[in-house]
Amino acid sequence: MKKIKFSQVLSQEKTPKVFNDLCDQFFNFNYQQTEKSIPKNNQSIETYEGERLDEQALNTSWFDYYQMINFLERENLTMLDLGASYAKGSLLSSLLGKNNIYSIEIVKERIDHAKEMAQKLKLNKNLFICDDATQFNMAPFDIVFLYQPVGKLLNTLLNRISETESLMKVWLVESHGDLINRVTFDNRFTDKVILFQLSSKRHDMNFYQFKNENQKKRQELTFEDKFYQAEFVEVQSTNPILGVFNWLTTSKKSYIDYLEETPTINLNGRRFKLNCAHDKIVNFSPKLTVFQKKYINKDIILYKEKEQKILKVISAPEEGLELSSNGFISKECLLD
Repeated sequence: MKKIKFSQVLSQEKTPKVFNDLCDQFFNFNYQQTEKSIPKNNQSIETYEGERLDEQALNTSWFDYYQMINFLERENLTMLDLGASYAKGSLLSSLLGKNNIYSIEIVKERIDHAKEMAQKLKLNKNLFICDDATQFNMAPFDIVFLYQPVGKLLNTLLNRISETESLMKVWLVESHGDLINRVTFDNRFTDKVILFQLSSKRHDMNFYQFKNENQKKRQELTFEDKFYQAEFVEVQSTNPILGVFNWLTTSKKSYIDYLEETPTINLNGRRFKLNCAHDKIVNFSPKLTVFQKKYINKDIILYKEKEQKILKVISAPEEGLELSSNGFISKECLLD
């Protein structure tokens, strides 16, 4: 089917499933083969490289992009899709002759797949950008679109968006259940409104818009910045056996969630509120001793001829380890 005729067919189709199926067929959309070729990247868990995600989890639907395209056209705006995966929005926007959605994606295999489709159909290849969105200049665009889990990458993106004074709005689709809570908590983004209802299944079926206010961030968000910039953190906790003690952990697999609307820290299997009375972070990127360096990145230790999990590396009141079977073991005992 020729492009012009297909555009006319789409403009008359109101059923999301049929619309999506038509687009899949026309664009010969087969992302699964490309996903299989992408090696797993353990250093970049938020880009889902090599994760073999379900198509609906990885990509926003064609019909929902169609709703965005129509809104952008009515307002004469341009949008930058951050972490666009297979760039469905740009493909559809170019096909319809609107050219109002630009897609940026850091995983080369995904954006190359979209570019190949664009080239075959003689679409606008300038809409497809292979780059790191956290380093990209967002100033030329009116709106950015985010479908991103809460974490270090989102924290960096929101900082960049807030610093871009020309950006007017942020569009959001819920990802893992706390993205909307996270942005609602952020005083730099205001005037939350629902623009339309999504057609694809999500944790929240609303499509949100926030206004970018370029304000100074609230104190809790400054804490979040420090948290994601730190390589290690030192935590003070209280329990009946050890009393008050400090322990260390790597921030590599740690994060802050907003599932209960306020910041909740997730560290080494422990989950506590930012202002918790029994647990609190007391030091970012502490200087580690030789003992601490030895064990901070280890999960297992052989102690008393038995393999045990290292639950905590304890730094005060005396250095030691909390083990899965033997509990607290002092540094001196481990050196014997």
